[in-house]
Amino acid sequence: MLARLRREFIAITMLLVGLVLMGVLSMIFVSNAATLRSVTSRILDRALEGSVTSAQIGDTTGEQSAEIMLAVVVELAPDGTPIDLGDSVLAIPQDTLDDVVTEIMGSSTGEGECAAYPISWKRARMPWGWRVALVDTYSRDAALRTQALNQIVIFVVSMAALFIVSYLLSGWALRPVVRAWEQQRRFISDASHELKTPLAVILANAQILERDSGVDESARRWVVSTREEATHMKELVDDLLTLARADEADDSSTTPDAQAVEEIDLTDIVSGCCLEFDAVAFERECTIESSLAPPGPSPGPNRRLPSRGEDAPGQRDKVRAYGNHRPRDA
Repeated sequence: MLARLRREFIAITMLLVGLVLMGVLSMIFVSNAATLRSVTSRILDRALEGSVTSAQIGDTTGEQSAEIMLAVVVELAPDGTPIDLGDSVLAIPQDTLDDVVTEIMGSSTGEGECAAYPISWKRARMPWGWRVALVDTYSRDAALRTQALNQIVIFVVSMAALFIVSYLLSGWALRPVVRAWEQQRRFISDASHELKTPLAVILANAQILERDSGVDESARRWVVSTREEATHMKELVDDLLTLARADEADDSSTTPDAQAVEEIDLTDIVSGCCLEFDAVAFERECTIESSLAPPGPSPGPNRRLPSRGEDAPGQRDKVRAYGNHRPRDA
């Protein structure tokens, strides 16, 4: 349960932060792409105007920026036949020009981008036909691809770092929960074990009173009620023990070393059981005698407890019950 809670904590944290990070990176990419397209459109507009006779490097007004020299202006007849290729330091192959002009003349819009070439274009109606401005966009597209790749790398690295931080943070945040859970489980287990023996004594005494012919019917009714309630209480205790064992098994399956080895003393356990059942033995006219070995450690939760007929290492405890019948080993 705690492991699942930790996984959910990490998943929710990474999802929320990942969505925010993805949104921020996407906005940066879209904004940069829009800016570059705006610059391209401005270059095409200035080229179509044809008012710039010479470009100036370092122009702070933008009126005669050197970017205008990246455009090629083509004069076209009404049928799309090239009339004049404007003065430009750039050259365009004839077959490329023919393909671009064919695509432009077939378009219903005044601007766009070529499908087969990294070229943006814009056209304007003139008395002799059409004036078309062309701009190579390879560098712009390459810059956007590089930015996209860099942002993907940033996202992946950030998510990996976030996972490590979330894992450490979840352990720190859930530490009080783990401590409270362990205390609650230990309390349930200890309380269930402590209640089993008194309930067994109560049930045994109630059964003895039920079989006693000297108990009148009015008192027998209370004895039966006591036995039924004790039986119900015993079932509740058994359910608590089952839940405690299930949680313990679940935690040990996810974290094998989560449960530490604990030493228990079987001598004290056997001695306590003898003392608890002393009243039952007295009612049955029996005597319980125990022969207990000196106290010593026995295996805890991470080691197998000895089964019936086996002895714990270093211990050999015997309990014998004497009464009206042949004594038997218990």
